[in-house]
Formats: sequence, structure tokens, C-alpha cells
Amino acid sequence: MATPVDQNRDSTTPGVSSAAVDDAVRVLHDRLDVMLDRLTDSVMGAPTPGSASWRTRYGTPGALTTAVRAQDRTAVRAMIAARAGVVDPAAPAPVRHRPTSGAVSPRRRRPRPDPAQLSMF
Repeated sequence: MATPVDQNRDSTTPGVSSAAVDDAVRVLHDRLDVMLDRLTDSVMGAPTPGSASWRTRYGTPGALTTAVRAQDRTAVRAMIAARAGVVDPAAPAPVRHRPTSGAVSPRRRRPRPDPAQLSMF
């Protein structure tokens, strides 16, 4: 996963290995991911994982996924990350579209084939 740290590496820092910085970035992403999961659960009103109320509510396999729609959970998680000013490590990379003016472009006219040309089909 490319991060701003990957793009702005300072290879001239003495005494700091690139591998150590990469490991620190991975740890930060993992912890941020866990923290966003916990905060999302808290905001959505889910009980603490492993607690008695959690076991009662989500104890059966598949109960959690049916109780909380993945899209709602993803939207809440993205909102928390955006308001905190951080990039969600689990979010998909943004898709860049070419800007359009909104005007409909005129259809291109195909040149008329030469009547003397034989068609293949």
C-alpha cells in the first residue's frame, strides 16, 4: 500500500534504516485500523466484543453480519476517519476520473468508404 511516507522518504537521515520506518508505518496502520473498528462499534452502539451482552446479541455465527450491514459500517468508519483527518487504511484507493465539462460532445462522423473498396464481410 503506497502511503505519503512512501512518497516522501528521506533516505539521508543518519542512523535510521528504511526497514525500521516501514515497520513503524505498518504498526501504525494496524493500530489505526483496530482503533477505527472499535470507534465504529462504539458509535453504532455495539456492545464491547466478548462481553455478555455481545455474546447474547452476536453469539451465533453470522449474527453480526446480518445485524450490521457492511455498507453502513463502512460509511460510519469513513466518516470517523474523515473528521479525524486521517486516511482509513482499509479504505479502497480513490478512483480518479478525467474531468468533464458536462457538455455532450458532438458525434464524430465516420468517413464514407470508398465505393470502389471491397468489404471484408
